[in-house]
Amino acid sequence: MNAPSPFSLPAGACDTHSHIYGDPSRYQILRGHRLDPQSEIADYLRVAEPLGLERLVLVQPKAYGGNFACMLDTIARLGVARARGVIMPDETLTKSDLERLDLAGVRGIRFLFPDDAPIDTSAIRRTAVQIAAQGWSLLVQGGGLALASSVDALLEMPCPVVIDHLGRLPGHYSTESHAFQALLKFVRRGGWLKLAAPYYSTPHGEADFRMVESRVHALLDEGPERIIWGMNWPHPNFLPAQKPDDARALQSFLSVLRSPSERSAVFVQNPARLYGFPES
Repeated sequence: MNAPSPFSLPAGACDTHSHIYGDPSRYQILRGHRLDPQSEIADYLRVAEPLGLERLVLVQPKAYGGNFACMLDTIARLGVARARGVIMPDETLTKSDLERLDLAGVRGIRFLFPDDAPIDTSAIRRTAVQIAAQGWSLLVQGGGLALASSVDALLEMPCPVVIDHLGRLPGHYSTESHAFQALLKFVRRGGWLKLAAPYYSTPHGEADFRMVESRVHALLDEGPERIIWGMNWPHPNFLPAQKPDDARALQSFLSVLRSPSERSAVFVQNPARLYGFPES
């Protein structure tokens, strides 16, 4: 994975948000969910390696619910120096369970709320207390307005909190809007934000970071040491024929970053610190 990248990514570049699926005869998905074709680890590496991505944070897909077997097997295959995991919440996990998962490479828990649902900060707090001693982080995805109204509560959690997917704030909200200003406040006061899935924030679902350039710059200006990037491969909410071009999306992101130091922070230093990767 050390071949030169045409995208000029720094050594140790990390994709902090992709989903890996496995053989359905071995890893059963939940009823009502579909399995993305060509979404196993070999398929991911065929996309990621030519882009110069050397590290991966796997995010538990909704299709697997609380069954972490596919994720843990994938991390074991790649090795914990190269891969980490973020699982779905499970309040039944014991301290020994958390320690076992930590050794296996898990470093966080993901909360996912539908766009029209409020953010359940009470449930998030219970999990935050549960994982704080492990040094894990929380990943929170929800509707942009609901997230904006929850930033004060999220800032009070006893572990790092990452707001996912650029905050999923629709494209017609300006950087001066109350909702976006709430995201800036979150980052300024110590919260983390993941720059991923720009199509949730562009006017017509374009996977083009240039269309949210002013948001990216504003967020980086508030907390450059707490901004990370993710590919969101294989874009599970898209039909196979409609999936974004990952190379073009990455190139659009690189085009809005303003310096080598921003690239190094977003792709290497910040994810290494948050997810506990060894220093490059």
